[in-house]
Amino acid sequence: MLNAGHTQIGCAYRSPCSHQDDDAFVCLYTGGVMEIPFFKAGLPCTRCDGLSSFCDDGLCAPCVGEAEYCDCRKTCHKENVGEGILDNSTCTCQCQYGLGPNCDEECKNPEMYENWDICADIAADLCISPDLETRDMFRHFCPEQCTCRKYPQEGTHKDKLDVQDETHQPTVETSFFEEDTEKYPELK
Repeated sequence: MLNAGHTQIGCAYRSPCSHQDDDAFVCLYTGGVMEIPFFKAGLPCTRCDGLSSFCDDGLCAPCVGEAEYCDCRKTCHKENVGEGILDNSTCTCQCQYGLGPNCDEECKNPEMYENWDICADIAADLCISPDLETRDMFRHFCPEQCTCRKYPQEGTHKDKLDVQDETHQPTVETSFFEEDTEKYPELK
């Protein structure tokens, strides 16, 4: 299966009718979310998200039982890209810099149009709109303005993130969206 949400699979094989055709093997999946590419390079289970944040035999899975006995593979860190705080009980990262379930994706807007950034001129209020649909749309399409921060360049100060000890486990002074949740309590 491609991911934990898929529920059925159907496959077919066709051998070549002539020497010019290639073999064909096709599978259709139902359930789950079809993401392309299906697989991403990297360590197993570092991209697990939602209810299936933990790892079981190299696949994303929910934690059954006590969280301390579940296998969490996330680091919430990728050098010069992202950094965050790992909650081992839920195997989730609170990214201070970067994007994604492991804070290992660069904080940037997806390129949707050539030579035009639809997010360049959006008002900050759209990112924290009380209208859930509007807020979610802008946070999805304009993460650079709404949901993440770029990793600081060499020699700049990392505000709101203080590396506490040699283990490089960050402590956060204030939440990145603290001002949002004060203005709109339903965001909590």
